[in-house]
Amino acid sequence: MAGADKLFLLTDTPGLYTADPKSDPNAELIKVVAQIDGKLRALAGGSVSGLGVGGMSTKLEAAEVATRSGCDVVIAAGDEPDVISRLIA
Repeated sequence: MAGADKLFLLTDTPGLYTADPKSDPNAELIKVVAQIDGKLRALAGGSVSGLGVGGMSTKLEAAEVATRSGCDVVIAAGDEPDVISRLIA
């Protein structure tokens, strides 16, 4: 709707993981998602940080809407130095 080519969703983790990295030391970062499906939604779970609303599941919903419109989506850690400029580069 905004005509954007990219959507950056910033969060308190580096991205989407195979499990909750705060409670599972074996959780692995999922670097590329080809399709958002039920399995991926189950991985996202809900918000447990108390910092936001909806957590990763809400970010996946936004990503799904954006990608249907041809927009690339990146989920990244918002507390990383120069995160926006690095994502653009």
